[in-house]
Amino acid sequence: MSYPLERPINLDDSVAMSFEYLREKIRDEGWVGKAILQITDDVRAFLDAPSDWLFSLPPMQAIADTPPLAFLIDMISELEDIAPTCCLLFLETSYGINKAYNSEKYQGQLTATGQRLLSSARLRSSDEAIYLSGVESLNSLSALSTHFMNISGTLDDYSPSNVIESLEAKAISAIEDKIAEITAIAEGLGEDVTQAVKRQLRDLKRVLDGALNQNKENVRELYTPRFVSSLVPVTPGTPTVAGGVGFIFDMANWLLTNFVLKATPIAVPVEALCYTTTSIVVKYMNGLGADACRFLSGGILRGVGSSLPTLIAPTGLFAGCWGFLQAFAPYIIFVAILVIALMKYRKVVGEYLHVIGQSGPAIAYGSAKLYDTSREEMLSSLKSLAKKMTENSTVGFTSLMGFAFDDKDEISMAINLINDEQIYGKEAMNLAVVPYLSIIQDGILAHL
Repeated sequence: MSYPLERPINLDDSVAMSFEYLREKIRDEGWVGKAILQITDDVRAFLDAPSDWLFSLPPMQAIADTPPLAFLIDMISELEDIAPTCCLLFLETSYGINKAYNSEKYQGQLTATGQRLLSSARLRSSDEAIYLSGVESLNSLSALSTHFMNISGTLDDYSPSNVIESLEAKAISAIEDKIAEITAIAEGLGEDVTQAVKRQLRDLKRVLDGALNQNKENVRELYTPRFVSSLVPVTPGTPTVAGGVGFIFDMANWLLTNFVLKATPIAVPVEALCYTTTSIVVKYMNGLGADACRFLSGGILRGVGSSLPTLIAPTGLFAGCWGFLQAFAPYIIFVAILVIALMKYRKVVGEYLHVIGQSGPAIAYGSAKLYDTSREEMLSSLKSLAKKMTENSTVGFTSLMGFAFDDKDEISMAINLINDEQIYGKEAMNLAVVPYLSIIQDGILAHL
């Protein structure tokens, strides 16, 4: 059986409408009403209280307690719908990957199809924005990478293996229950049992035998070893859909391999998790390439098919991809949220720059105005302004601070220009600027 591509969702049209569209796919039986597509207790708990779940995660708490990373908490808090939307997009993406994996039409061509979809996608304004944001965000992550590596990204006692085993047991139990049900019908009919009932019973037993045999042969070590990637700073080139997707993939790959999965005892096909994460992020950012990522993830899972979870419905539908991704749901959703926060943070920029130098009672002040700026330009401009002030001063500054404010008078950057140390986190930045507010106000009034 072949499956069509899923209808794309434009989250920019209405987050609420998209959220409800996805939420309606959750039913008591499972995703889109299929019992074999069980939604784990962890994912349901996340959907019931997404903010509580997210901010209670140990790695999220570690990020909040690490000043250079704390700005991510501010950004995630501002994106109020990010947690539930990413969770629902994860479920829809997992379903799409499982469909691609089972597709007869694309069997043996999953990777090639994904690559073709990426290379043939026509660039739109949202995809160009994703590309440029990807460049900046990847470079930001590169600069912050040592801070991530110095904190724990583990999810306490969470065990993907336990989730897989639980899903497998439920699937096999469902087949056995169906066999018992049909057997009772057959026995009730006695000699009048129809060929259709006999055939259904044979088919169910064949499905059960296949599930049990695969379960016995299921060797988790067949997973390809995960690889550790290095983040190399990049410069903008000609924007493409594939380029933007690639930047997101690189960020997801680094965060998974070097942060949240670094203490996971089993080897996993991380590239499949990366493409799943990338698909979620691209869709959230209203870009093309999400479907391509699903095919690419399905192609990787095809390569380790014999070690996927033994999830087979009584109808014979294989849901091993679904089960595998459900087992790693917290990791995938968490990293998708981090990547989105990194990419969205670039939009919180400061157009109004202020530099204050002090040497004893002497005070020097400089300011600048930027247009259509970026965080890199903000930082560069603050340093350039500080350099000019230092060169024109007759005394050496004992304190040299730089601040950037947006058009709503909210602080978006603070830096100690003496030791080139940025201050992260809205609360910390607000505290840092307090001693200089009167100087900044006087400087603004003097320029009016």
